[in-house]
Amino acid sequence: MNNAPEMTKRTAHFDGMCWPRAMEPEDDSVQWRLRYGPQPPSREDVLYAASVMSAYTAIIYKTSLDRAYIVRTLLDAERTNKPKPADRGGV
Repeated sequence: MNNAPEMTKRTAHFDGMCWPRAMEPEDDSVQWRLRYGPQPPSREDVLYAASVMSAYTAIIYKTSLDRAYIVRTLLDAERTNKPKPADRGGV
């Protein structure tokens, strides 16, 4: 364990795992669109929401050491890979 995560717009890949990124732009979040959006959610939004639910289920069954490692890795990656305001590309 200790591979630097490969980050995309919505996922982080490390140590053979893939986790949804929790840090979405506040002005354009799937959470907001699913709750309040005037349009039905896109297929991409639905799949992302499903991946978050799946990740939640997976992480609660991990040991406390594994959970701490995963969360620490994701937080460190978010801190070092913040997208610039114009960087909204990549899935």
